[in-house]
Amino acid sequence: MAINWFVQRVSDLLKLSPSNLRKAPTGLYIDILQQKTKKAVTVGVADPLVIEILENEFPRREESHKWYLINRLKHFVEWRELMNW
Repeated sequence: MAINWFVQRVSDLLKLSPSNLRKAPTGLYIDILQQKTKKAVTVGVADPLVIEILENEFPRREESHKWYLINRLKHFVEWRELMNW
């Protein structure tokens, strides 16, 4: 299993909304315009739990801590799978 890291500035993440999501053949894409560099970035999401949250319970701006928790949970699950726990 490959571990993927996604690092963005908090200011870029807090601007995300459901309009930044688009369907991909095997999941979702998140399209981001980086504030500092003005570069467009697209991130693929294939994890079913993350997709469900993004499609059905997209975090509101005041719930930004959910992004952190989702990210940490995803990395913990990947780490456990790598360690065969």
